Amino acid sequence: MAKLTSWLLPVAFLAPFLAANGAVAQTLPTNFQQTTALQGFVNPTMIRFAPDGRVFVSEKSGRIWIFDDLSDATPVSITALQANVNNYWDRGLLGMVIDPNFPTDPYIYVLYAYDAPPTENAPYWNDACADPVGVGCLVTSRLSRLEIAANSTLVGSEQVLIDREWCQQYPSHSSG
Repeated sequence: MAKLTSWLLPVAFLAPFLAANGAVAQTLPTNFQQTTALQGFVNPTMIRFAPDGRVFVSEKSGRIWIFDDLSDATPVSITALQANVNNYWDRGLLGMVIDPNFPTDPYIYVLYAYDAPPTENAPYWNDACADPVGVGCLVTSRLSRLEIAANSTLVGSEQVLIDREWCQQYPSHSSG
């Protein structure tokens, strides 16, 4: 019985992976059509649709694009966060939601890796890290609220809601 188990267990473990390698693409329904609605982004992380038709797209670097609708060819670009965002490895602007009462409450909320250790100010690491898997590069996370005008521009500056309450030493599997 021990002999049977010694070879059966590894085979049972590897079988799903070997079967997945041989998978082929499925045929799509005849009425299916693929259309690119928006393009030209660098590492997009989120896309959100507002009740008034506007479309918000965030990039890992901290840039936010606002389109009037899916056919808008001239979006507004908000770059106010880029100097604060640590855009290294898996870090960056990774969370964005639209206020449920938008546009009556014209806010979006963003979560990102703040580019500085707890006692320093951004930009500190400048999207680099000399020893990511060794010592690491300590950053914190930040949750902020941005007010968006009717013309899709930023009103004022970011309102920081939670700042430096948690930190990240290594650049992967972290918030923001």
